Amino acid sequence: MNLDAVSLALAQISFTIKSLSKNNFKNSITEISNLISEYGFEAERHLYRTLLTYIDLQSIEENNSILKRSDNIHLNYLQQEISSLILKPNFITLICYAFDTAITQKSFKLPSSSSSNGFLTLLCKLLKLNHVQELIFVLALQNSIHTEIQILVHEHIQKCLPEFIQTIIEFDHGLKETGLIDLPVEVLHLLLIQIRQYVSNESSILNVEQYEQLLNLLRKEYPIERIGNNNLLILLPILYPSNIISNDLTSTQILSDSSNLSTAVWQMDGILSEVILEMGYDFTSSIEHCRNALVHFGLQELKPSTIARILSSMIKTHSGLTENTTIYVNKIKIK
Repeated sequence: MNLDAVSLALAQISFTIKSLSKNNFKNSITEISNLISEYGFEAERHLYRTLLTYIDLQSIEENNSILKRSDNIHLNYLQQEISSLILKPNFITLICYAFDTAITQKSFKLPSSSSSNGFLTLLCKLLKLNHVQELIFVLALQNSIHTEIQILVHEHIQKCLPEFIQTIIEFDHGLKETGLIDLPVEVLHLLLIQIRQYVSNESSILNVEQYEQLLNLLRKEYPIERIGNNNLLILLPILYPSNIISNDLTSTQILSDSSNLSTAVWQMDGILSEVILEMGYDFTSSIEHCRNALVHFGLQELKPSTIARILSSMIKTHSGLTENTTIYVNKIKIK
């Protein structure tokens, strides 16, 4: 990609954000959205870093209140973006880059140690985050390169994580109240892994019993029968660790029911290429066999990145693959 074109796009985003007003708000957002679509990750992360520099958190620290929230056009833009940003696979990278770069360039000031209490709480209120969005946001910031941010995150998690779990456990509609049940399955999976890091019988943050109560509530929403038949399979090791290989759902059944899995699952993180690698050279024994295998997995469309991974696996020479692994029974007859 032409570096000059990217630099020009970043400069255009900076200028558009600086010139943002109520009159040009919609047109400016559309223009920035088009630039991100064209230039991708570089433009996207530049947007959030730039927006963050226009949020006057020093005023919040000094006044201990959120002033003229509705009049801050840049804040309104960030509020509009944050809900969808949190659900993106690269959210942690984007948000940490925004904070780390802004702090390093001194365009974003952290509160002094004497007034840091409640800083992240105020920031989350400023961004209008619900309970689960706040937790995801703060947990992401623990990956910051700045020690000051890491300390603030640790202090905030000690307070908000127990409250979050307690709300879910004690209230009849706690999962809905916190917004946990509305998360996409990939985001839920990551959040549960992050929460599990704070679970310990000796921990003052979250004990094993509380974590198990959370999982029990989620098991009611995601019964094992439901998980075994769609793209919720990613939750299986967390919610049903003892049932990964069982009479109810064996690894053989998972493979034999692979045609029921969505295309997104097979294309995620090179899963399909790994399965093909496991099949061995038998996958390329003939055009028909190759086609039948892909049909069996329920694939109608392959992304270029998935095809690249498959080809990469096919051109490798591996020891131990002379005897092929039977992944499925070929019942398709070619006329």
